[in-house]
Amino acid sequence: MEYPVNLNTNLTLTSTEMNWLGQEIISLITEHFNKLNDKTVLNIASVDELREALATDMPNEGRELSDVVDQIRKILLRNLSHGDHPRFFAFVPGPSNFVGAMADALVAGFNVCASNWLEASSFAEIERITIDWLAETMGYPKSAGGHFVSGGSLANLSAIAVAREIKLGNPDPAATVYYSDQTHISVERGLRVLGFAPEQMRRITTDMSFRINSTELIDTINADRRRGSRPFCLIANAGTTNTGAVDPITELFEICSANDMWLHLDAAYGGAAMLAQSGKKLLGDLSVAHSITIDPHKWLFQPIECGCLLVRDRSWLRTAFDTSPEYLGDVDEKIGEINYYQQGIQLTRQSRALKLWMSLQVFGVDAFCGAIEQGIKNAKYIEKKLSALESWQIISPATLGIVTFRYYLSTKNEEELDRLNQKVADDLAESKIAFVGTTLLNGSRVLRMCTINPRTPIHDLDETIVLLDNLAKNIFT
Repeated sequence: MEYPVNLNTNLTLTSTEMNWLGQEIISLITEHFNKLNDKTVLNIASVDELREALATDMPNEGRELSDVVDQIRKILLRNLSHGDHPRFFAFVPGPSNFVGAMADALVAGFNVCASNWLEASSFAEIERITIDWLAETMGYPKSAGGHFVSGGSLANLSAIAVAREIKLGNPDPAATVYYSDQTHISVERGLRVLGFAPEQMRRITTDMSFRINSTELIDTINADRRRGSRPFCLIANAGTTNTGAVDPITELFEICSANDMWLHLDAAYGGAAMLAQSGKKLLGDLSVAHSITIDPHKWLFQPIECGCLLVRDRSWLRTAFDTSPEYLGDVDEKIGEINYYQQGIQLTRQSRALKLWMSLQVFGVDAFCGAIEQGIKNAKYIEKKLSALESWQIISPATLGIVTFRYYLSTKNEEELDRLNQKVADDLAESKIAFVGTTLLNGSRVLRMCTINPRTPIHDLDETIVLLDNLAKNIFT
């Protein structure tokens, strides 16, 4: 096939075109940050609507830049819900920050491959420094190391892979892993990906505070040993997604030590609270764990994707993941430098550390501490406001920026309460003014608010509570 001679086969733009496109995109991002409070929280288009607007054959010829940007502005961005909105309280909101966003743009623009020292020595060093900061925050010794990944899911999977390699050496059909019924879905998914069978997984119940039941854990480990299983790993929670609950980490460390087991902490959500004094009191000593997952794209306000696996001994990462193919000989011969592809699953990988490093440089760690403290205070404020209202029931008290609750009337049975509380959440979402999620706790449908966005003012908290109360009264009467 012959192509037109004027085809842009080198895939470049002129300086004028690049400047125009860059300025347009920066303007869109700046406007987003500046006018976010005035936008609706949820913007959800129908499938038919989007397919009619977007579905076309792959274009053979390029379009005008202005047409493409206009389509992005009018279709993509107008049908985008805002997890960074000050009244988005569901899931774990990721409010991000402008500096982090610009760091990501810089990494993409320079096409940084942060997998080895040869290609990006300065970015590798920034990653090492940033990992050292995180490890120090967790209380880890100088021997600690880590690896930036896409998020908590890959960090948890990587941690289990390291635990298996260090503790077992090879996959063992008798190897058994333990975790609570409040553990994040990524753990079971990671176990399946790594080849663990259902009979190798032990889901332990939790107490009234949604912390792992230590007595049941010990009994299960002992029973497993008697029938020939090989307990080797416990995943504990340092801030669950449902309630912010923190497992009794010191006690679990003693159990693991007595049974020669690996202790991994899923602190994807709560770990960042170690920067704040109130967070430290809730979390306790995390440094006893062999490995820790932390997600800077959650409570360290970074753009998605930015997760991190920390390990107490950095050599464990290379033991678990290092391979040296012949086509990477030029890289491997760089003795003494850090090659991050040898410490994790990915070979080609972007620099995820720059955005956190750059944000800390610009704002300073004290600003992050204050932002985290505010998130914790906001959840306590919500709990206090709801406790003062008639018919609202606190299910789990404000812990690490999360509080759960429900509207309760003694005249309604549990099924009716579940259905009606779900409707409160649905009606609030339909209003597009705020978004409060639901979850199941002890079999009951409850409302849940995560208040970690540092740009949520008190009046938005008040307005959301008033809306919830009015909706509940209208539904329940």
